[in-house]
Amino acid sequence: MKIKELFGVDPKLENTALESISEADNEIMTTNIKRAVAIALLMIVFEFLLIVFYDMRQLLFRQNHSIAEYSYLILHLLIMMTCIINILLLVRIRKSHMPRTEKMKKYESILFLTPTLIMICLAFICALDQQKTGSISVYTVNTIIVCALIYQKPPRNIISFFIPFVVFVAGLIVFQSDEQLMMTNIINGSIFFISVIIISTFFYYNFFNSTLRGVLLKEANIKLEESSNVDSLTGLYNRRYLNLIMKRELNYMKRYQETCVILLIDIDDFKAVNDTYGHPAGDKVLVELSSILKQAIRESDLPIRWGGEEFMLMLFKCEARKITPMVERLLEYIRKYQFTIDHHRKISLSVSIGISQLSGYADDDFNKAYEKADHALYKAKRTGKDRMIVTG
Repeated sequence: MKIKELFGVDPKLENTALESISEADNEIMTTNIKRAVAIALLMIVFEFLLIVFYDMRQLLFRQNHSIAEYSYLILHLLIMMTCIINILLLVRIRKSHMPRTEKMKKYESILFLTPTLIMICLAFICALDQQKTGSISVYTVNTIIVCALIYQKPPRNIISFFIPFVVFVAGLIVFQSDEQLMMTNIINGSIFFISVIIISTFFYYNFFNSTLRGVLLKEANIKLEESSNVDSLTGLYNRRYLNLIMKRELNYMKRYQETCVILLIDIDDFKAVNDTYGHPAGDKVLVELSSILKQAIRESDLPIRWGGEEFMLMLFKCEARKITPMVERLLEYIRKYQFTIDHHRKISLSVSIGISQLSGYADDDFNKAYEKADHALYKAKRTGKDRMIVTG
C-alpha cells in the first residue's frame, strides 16, 4: 500500500488532469484563507484581552517584575501583530492585479509562515509556563486547532509543525527544573507531535479528495451542458443553444441598435448523396461543410446545424446588403470544393442560401426573421438551386 493511500488518497484520482488538480488546490487555498482570516480575528481579540486583563495587570499591580512577565507580554503582542499583518497581507494580495498563479504562491507562503510563527510563540509561552504550572496544554491545544482548521500539504505540514516542536523541546530543557516532569512532557509532546503530523496529513488528503471530486463533478456537468448544446456529428451549435441565447442577443441588439444577418443554408440534392453513396458518406459531407462554414465566418458569429442537411449562420453586426459579395464567394468555393466520401472518391456539391436580416431598430423577432430566410431559401431552391436569395 502506498503512503498516499494510507492517508486516504484515492488511487483512482492520481491520474487526474493537472488542470483539475490545480483547481482543487485553489479551492483548498480559498478555504484556508477564509479560515485563516477568521482564526486571526479571533486571536486578535483573545490576545488583546490577555494583554489588557492579564499581562498589563500583572505589570501594573505588582512591584517586583520578572523577565517572564515581560516575556508573556511580548509574546502575546507578537502573536497579535502577526495576526494583524496576516490579514493585511491577504487583503493586499487579493486586491492586487498580479496573475492568479503568483497570487496562489504568495497565499501559500503566508499561510505557511503565519501558523508556524504563532505556534513558535505558543511554544515559548509553554516553555515559560514550566516555571509555574509545568503544563504543556497551551502548545498542544493550539497546535491541534491549527492542524484541524488549516490544510497544509505534506511535506510542508511536517516543517510547519517541526520547527515549533523543536522550540517546545528546547524550552522544556531550559525552563523545566524537574527532570522527571521534563522527560514526561518531552515524551508526551513527541507522541503528540507525531500524532499531529499523521492527523494533519490525513485531514489534507481527505479534504483534497472530496474537493477534487467536487471539481471533477463540476467539470463533468459543464461538459454535459456543453455537449447538450452542440451537434455531436459536426461540432456546431444546435437549436437548443440558439433558444438559450436568443433572448439575450435580441435584448443586446435592441439596446445598442445592432443588426444581425441570418443565412439559412441547405445542401442541394443531399438525398441523392445518401441514396447513392450511403449515410456514412453523407455524414462526411456534413462534417466537411461544417468546417467550411466555420472558417468562412468570424469568431463572434454563430454557426448552427439547424437539422438534417440544413445549416444556419448568424452574422452579428452585419447588414444583408453588405454581405452578398462574401456569400457569393462562399457559394463559389463550395461549388468547386471536392467533398471526400471515401478513400478513392470525391464529389462536388452545391448549396442554396436564404438570407434575412434581424434588426434592433425595428420590433423584429427571431421567428419572423427565420420565416423570411426560409421563404428565401425555398425560392432559391425553386429557381434553380446553387444560389442565394436575399429578403428584406
